[in-house]
Parts: sequence; structure tokens; C-alpha cells
Amino acid sequence: MKNRFTAVALLLLGLSLNANSQTNFSLNSNGVNNFVRVTSFPTPANEITVEAWINLSTIPDEYGGIVSKWNEGGFFSFEIGINNFNEFYFQKSSDGTATDYLATTISLGPNRWYHVAATYSTTDNAMAVFVDGVQNNTMTASAGLFNSAYNLSVGATHDGALYSFPGQIDEVRIWGTRRTASQISLNMYKGLSGAEAGLAGYFNLDEGAGATATNLANISLNGSLINFSPNPATTYNTAGGWVFSTSPVARGYSGPAGVGATDGTSALKLWLKADNGVSSGGDNTPVTQWNDFSGNNLNASQASPGNQPVFKAAAINGRPSIEFNGTSSFLSTPAAQLFNNTSSPLISYVVFNAASVGSQRFLLNQPSAATSGNYEYGYSTGAGAAGNFGLQQGNGNAVVKSANPYLSAAVNYISAVQLRSAGTSPANVEIFVNGSTAAKMNDGAGYLSAGAYNTQTSPLYIGARMNQQVTLDALHSGQIAELMVFGADQNTVQRNLINNYLSSKYGITLAAGQYFSGGAAYGNDIIGTGRDADGASAIASGGGLWLANTSFAKDNGDYIVAGHNNLNGTDAVTGAGASNFRYSRLWFITKTDVGANHGLSNIGFDLGQLGGPATAASAASYRLLFSSDGVSFTPVTTISTDIVNSNQVRFLLNANNLISGYYTIGATTLSALPANLLSFTATKQGNSSHIKWSASNEVDFDRFIVERSSDALYFQSIGSVTGNKGTGKSDYFFNDKYPASGVNYYRLKLADRNGDHTYSSVKSVTFERIQIFSVYPNPVVNSLFVQVAPGEVIKSVNLFAIDGKRINVKAVVNGSRATVPMTPLKKGSYIIEVTTEKESYRRTVVK
Repeated sequence: MKNRFTAVALLLLGLSLNANSQTNFSLNSNGVNNFVRVTSFPTPANEITVEAWINLSTIPDEYGGIVSKWNEGGFFSFEIGINNFNEFYFQKSSDGTATDYLATTISLGPNRWYHVAATYSTTDNAMAVFVDGVQNNTMTASAGLFNSAYNLSVGATHDGALYSFPGQIDEVRIWGTRRTASQISLNMYKGLSGAEAGLAGYFNLDEGAGATATNLANISLNGSLINFSPNPATTYNTAGGWVFSTSPVARGYSGPAGVGATDGTSALKLWLKADNGVSSGGDNTPVTQWNDFSGNNLNASQASPGNQPVFKAAAINGRPSIEFNGTSSFLSTPAAQLFNNTSSPLISYVVFNAASVGSQRFLLNQPSAATSGNYEYGYSTGAGAAGNFGLQQGNGNAVVKSANPYLSAAVNYISAVQLRSAGTSPANVEIFVNGSTAAKMNDGAGYLSAGAYNTQTSPLYIGARMNQQVTLDALHSGQIAELMVFGADQNTVQRNLINNYLSSKYGITLAAGQYFSGGAAYGNDIIGTGRDADGASAIASGGGLWLANTSFAKDNGDYIVAGHNNLNGTDAVTGAGASNFRYSRLWFITKTDVGANHGLSNIGFDLGQLGGPATAASAASYRLLFSSDGVSFTPVTTISTDIVNSNQVRFLLNANNLISGYYTIGATTLSALPANLLSFTATKQGNSSHIKWSASNEVDFDRFIVERSSDALYFQSIGSVTGNKGTGKSDYFFNDKYPASGVNYYRLKLADRNGDHTYSSVKSVTFERIQIFSVYPNPVVNSLFVQVAPGEVIKSVNLFAIDGKRINVKAVVNGSRATVPMTPLKKGSYIIEVTTEKESYRRTVVK
């Protein structure tokens, strides 16, 4: 049985510019005896929410514990996990011995990510389980939550034996409050800081090395990796230990190409782009300020007219750039700490050209007060050949590109320099030109080695060097169109995504790593997800599009990259399924699927950024549209459609149905609903569901059709109510007298007289499953009697030792009853499993 623990990167960055890795890690377990132990973890007193992301690889033999305080020290507290029917379950105890058990009404499939959550409160003693942010089942439990002082396990449960989870686990969160469905669904894709109110335990499992799982909510309650072999400190070891994650959770994904965030909370330190945020009088006029889009407010400015560069409205690939004269013009930012510690990683990108490469020039500089220990990023650096490119610390000591071709004058380049968090010069420095890794060498003493980076706080200089923080020299002569700095050991995927974004935007051909084929017209807000040998990037957003890998990126070299045509508004459309309108903004999406393994992907649209109605209609109103030529569109087969935050429409689809081409979102209507639905509720009244709604503006309206579903995917009509055809408010109701046990999902189909229709949101009403299963006497001496609900027929009875070994006993079955002989057996604990045509039951018995 295979078991993995997966982690998502926590990227914390304040104005002090902390340098954190953006690589998402997993902890790979052998599935036999690996788990994480948290010693003496206290149980929340009156309310609890436990949640995690999981990815099953196989069906558990017995149970697969996700988060558990179960049978530790002989007492039960709470547990979430997967049973051998692939159902997500939640169980808790009020007194340490008796148990309340609740499972989902659906089974979870393998090889895809699910978000699971469970809640309980002593306020009403309601237990609930959630899958992908939607409540699936609930029940009334016994009052109380047993507070044991024993250990917490992540990735296993200890119910007499060790039961490991078969697959991947990520973002484990334990709250001392009952989270609402809205709080669960709105935050399940977001990483946390650990300081959130009510958060008792937060394990994002993103350490990447070592034998400790940090509890970011309380570091005094960290977890220890148990029984991992080989040594879990061996980073990237695929046989057991830390590996890379493709989980759909990310801390930030609104930065360039969807890498990092623009709110100052990620490793993105500085982002300057000449097509936005430049203060000037227009083309060929001086620049007074160039705004930073990283969220850190490091705006580059120049107050002195004699030192101001010039704005060029159409320069590199017809896009704006800032022109520096090589003699006096430069920009500078407020003082910042570029390196948070002496081993902090850093990568800088610049899109530029140079009017001359005959002498030393710098694009980005953070000076120290000395002649060495500087960050001097530019060309003709060190004492090497003219046009050489690299990173210098001062006095001619640099790491440079070691071989021709060097840089040429008047040629546009995407250049990047990565400082790693480990290694000695030049091994800790990587140089990239147009996406390709360049050969490098030390020039003089080389650059600083990891462990010796300068942590001074000083301004950043754009287009020049401020030598020893006093003398301006080595000024850049040429243009800079875009510049970005990340405090991260970036992986291949992140570099490739950023290079594709810059390549398409500025018309610069990449020498390696080309994954977008949409051309310059679709080179706006390039974002993407992917996987490569040294890491993955699983979620991205920008330009109104949201991409998330659910289970697609299974092979190194798998990518989904998208860019748009920069149009806004909506157009009428025909021949696109049921869509009558589509949004004018088109995305070209390029998919690379190396092993043709497909999997699932999420594509979402932020309507507020597309120039149409900012508030979404019902989910059923929308279609994902595809075109091979950008003109004629057809609907794409999707698995589900969801509305998030009232303005985002997200489609889940099989990546096999996602082929390279043009995409947009279509709608049957751009208004909220054909009739104005003012309210819609569904509540439990006795043994019935009471469905109530109000509507107005029904002049061209026909009727409301009430539909019901057991899984929120497939709905059937259970009745209809004719509209009153008026313009004022009207109240309606419908009673479902025969709801099913478990969760009943309801929606309204609003039908116009011309045959058009749309759907309301979905509401749910839960009726507890009626399950009768009794085993007596317990403890037992001679015969054990089993009883299931009348009408159910027992198909099989099996008895197991506590270690899972099957015991050979012959039960006598008579319809809904059975007798199990226990006389020959030794004293101890056993597990009885009873299977009927409808259900399977298990109970621990003692002899």
C-alpha cells in the first residue's frame, strides 16, 4: 500500500523582502508505517473543523487515516479518513469510548485532488462532512468532544493497528471553531499564515528537508516524521522523503505568468513593467516614476530632471519601454533589504537592449558601502570580453557568461541571473539568456558564495551603479521594458512560464523552454501551470483567467499555458451550443501532455475583468467554448461548473478535452435570470423538504421547475409551479414529501415561454440515513447476534483479528439476522464486518 504526504509552499514576504522558496513540496511515504506524530496535541473544547487536501492512489485495505486522535492511550477523540469503500468519514467521541461515525454519500476516485473537511459543534451537536467545499452529509451526534492529551497523527490512524493513508495529503488544518461552508470553500485554495483566529494546528508540509513537520499555528506543537526511510533530510528523494507537489493550493499566483502574488505576500520582490504604472507626459517625455507591481511599493523614481530617463511608447516589439542615455539617467527605489539572510536565494529578470556593449554597464544594482559585496547585475562585467553578461560583487570579481555568443548591441534579450541558497561561486550562480542556461565561470574572485550574501538595507538602482553608495557610474545605454526580482530558488517550470510570458509579450524567440504558441496577438497576461524534473507550478491567475491543475501534470514537461487578445465586452454568437453570447476576450491555450496521461484541470473566468456583467448568473448559464480558428466556437464537454465569489465561473474538465486553440466563456443569457429571482431557500420540515422562493418581472415567464439531485450533478424534475406573469413580487413554495435519506440537492429551472431557461443556485436539505445495525452481547462469551434493518438481507459476515487477519468462523444467516459462534476464540478484540445489499457495517467486539 503506497502512501504520500504532499505539501504546498508557504511564501511569506513582507516589506522587509524575506526570501522564501516558491517550490511546492510533498512528503513521500512508504505506506507501511510512515506518519507524522504530534505529541500531546490538545483537542479543541466545544467546536472543531478538520480539513485537508488529499489524492488517493488506491482503496484502503481497512482505513486510511488523514488526521487522527484515535485510540491513542486507549481513548478516542476525533478522526478523519477514508474507509475501504473510498468514502470520506469523520468520527468523534464524547467520552473517549463511545463513537459517532459519519461518512459521505459518495465515493472518492483515485488520482485526483479532493478537498475534504469535517465540522462539529456542541451548540447543536451536528456533525458534517464536506467534499470540495460542498456539504455532503450531516447527522446529530452525542453531546461533547473528548479532550485527550494524547498524540495527533497526520497520515495514519491507530485503531489497534496502524492504518496509513494510501495517497497524498496536503494543507492539514485543525480549527477550534466550526467553519461555515462559505469559509471552507472560499479558503480551500489559499495558503495560510498560521496566525488566523481559531487556528489550532496548521501543517502545510512544505519543509522540503529534515524530519520535522512544522505547525505554523503553534511551533511548540510541531510534528515528527516517523519511520521514514531513506533519510527524509535527502531533498528530492523519490524513494521516500521530500518530493515535489502538484497540489492545487498556492499562496500566490497573480504575479508574472502566475508566479508569485502581487499583494506583497509572496517571493515577488519587485516588478516593473513599462506598459503600466509609468509617470511621464507620453512618448519621448521624461519619466519621474515607475511603479512597482509586486505589492511592496518599491516604486522607482527620479526627481532630478537631468537624470530622468525617457518613456518610449512603442519600442521593443511595439510595446513601451524606458530609455536610458548611458551618461546621466537612472531610477532608484526606497531602501530595501534584498537578502533577508546570508543564504537567501534571488533571481532577477530583465528585458532590455543595449546601444553599446563596449564597456561595463549595469541594469540593476544594490550597493554596499564597500567596493565588494555588492549586487551588480549587467553586461561587460568583470574583466572579461565586451558584451559578457553576469553578476558582479565589485573590483572586477564576477560570475560571467563564459563563451560566445556574447551580447550584441541593439538586440533585444530576456536575461536572468539566479543566486541559489547553497553552493560556492560559480556553482551558486546560474545565468540564463533567452531561456537557455549559459556556460559560466568566475572572473577574478567570482561572486559571493551562499552564506556570504550581503544583507544590507539600501536603495535599488535601475540602469546604473551607485559605487560604494556614493559615486554614480557604469550607466546603462539602451532600453529596459520589464524587470522583476524574486527571492526564491525558482524551479524550471517557474522560469519557463516567466520566459514564455516575456517571449510572447516582447517578440523574443526563446532558445529553450517554449511552451506557448499563441503568438504576439495573444501575448497578454501569459499564465500557466506545469511540471518538470525539479518542481511544479499548479495554480495561476491573470488577465481574468484562472488555471488550476487537479490531476493533469503527471509527467515532466506537461504544461498548460494561456494568453489573451486584450479585448473586453461581449458578442452575440451562434452555433456554439446553447450559448447566445460570448465574451470578446479570447485566450489561446497551448497544452503539452508528454505522456498523454490526461487527468483533470480547472479553468475559471473572472467576469469582473472581462468587460461584461460583473455578477454571474447561475452556473448552468455558462459554457466553456473552443475554436480552432478564433471565429467559430463549439462547447467543450465539462464535468462541472461552479460560481465562486459571485463573479467567477469555474469549469472542471478532463484534460483530454482541452486541446490547443482558442477559448472563451459563453452564456445563454447575460442577465441574472429570465425572471428576477429575489430569494430561494430549502429547509427541512418534519419528513419533508420545504422549498420557498420569491420572484418578480415574470411578464414573459412560464413556470418554475423544481429539480432534485443526490450528488449535485445529475438533477431530475420532481414538480413545477406556474408563474403569475406579473411584474411585482410573488411568493411561491413547493413541498417535497418524499426526500431521500442523506443529502438532497434542490434547484429551480426558470423556463421562459419562448423555451429559454436558466437555473437558480443549488440548496441542500439533509435527512439522516436510517441505519439499524446492532451487535450483542458485547463483550461476548459464546454466541454473537447481529441485526440489520428489517427488509435488508445479510449477504456476508466476516470476522477479523485486530491486526486485520481474517478469522475462520461460520456464521448462521437468516435474512436480516445472523449468529456468529465465538466460543472457540481466544479473549481479545475482534472486528466484525457485515455486508448487505445496501450497506456494509463494521463494529469492534470484545471477547
